[in-house]
Amino acid sequence: MKKNIIFIFLFFVACISPQIAINKKADFSKIKRVAVLNFTGPVGNVSSEIISLTLLRHGADVVDRENIEKILNELNLSKSDIIDPQTRKKIGKILGADAIITGSVTKYHPETKYIMKNSGNNFYSITELKGKSVFIQNFDPTTDTSIIETTAQIGLSLKMIDIETGSILFQAYMDYEGIDTESAIQTISEYIVASLAKYWKEIS
Repeated sequence: MKKNIIFIFLFFVACISPQIAINKKADFSKIKRVAVLNFTGPVGNVSSEIISLTLLRHGADVVDRENIEKILNELNLSKSDIIDPQTRKKIGKILGADAIITGSVTKYHPETKYIMKNSGNNFYSITELKGKSVFIQNFDPTTDTSIIETTAQIGLSLKMIDIETGSILFQAYMDYEGIDTESAIQTISEYIVASLAKYWKEIS
């Protein structure tokens, strides 16, 4: 029985691990400071803020995101302009960053709540449920209403790019189902940063 429990636990952990890819030629030792750009997609700004916070909490030297947006606006640049090597190096020099982190929200199903009407022991939904899993709260057959809440599903893709060379150093993807949007993003962030820490020794 104990072996079965351990196996189930390890299987569960494996299921929620991010997919990662590492540039085998990357020299992570020269990366001392990173700049996290706004992620694309819904809740992209929230995602980049949480990634930035998670990196900082794990010991990374992270450029203030307000400074990044200020500099991009002053130079009248968008994230697509960073593809240009000279522009990328110029921004890196101004920010004092060795790498940039970009990303996108590829899946977004926010948590939702619905009021259910019930009659006796039966109840029905006013609107269609959209979450993967459903939690029933406050269900009482003696009353005529109940509250149902669905979970949030988030998919997050992230890249760490060397400012000097433009090479992708680290790339990760993970999707996760959490009780709400922010907790799902926080969980993904922790797993991705933990994976990055195996290669980038500035964080732990």
